[in-house]
Amino acid sequence: MTTNNECVLVTGGSGFVGTQCIIRCLTAGYRVKTMKTTVRSLERKETVLRTLQATGAPNAESVSFVEADLTKEDG
Repeated sequence: MTTNNECVLVTGGSGFVGTQCIIRCLTAGYRVKTMKTTVRSLERKETVLRTLQATGAPNAESVSFVEADLTKEDG
């Protein structure tokens, strides 16, 4: 696996397609310390992390989460 210096933002990280995108990025060697994903609620963070870990995605615990509630002005 090679490392990549690019930062990746995956929107909708708690959905099926978003989770698959995260797995592909981690497997491709993107820098996971700065990799971020948006979720509507940070309450979903643990569910997403468990899913990533269950698939064997490398460095899953390094994914950062950002709450993006589209019903709020700052989301």
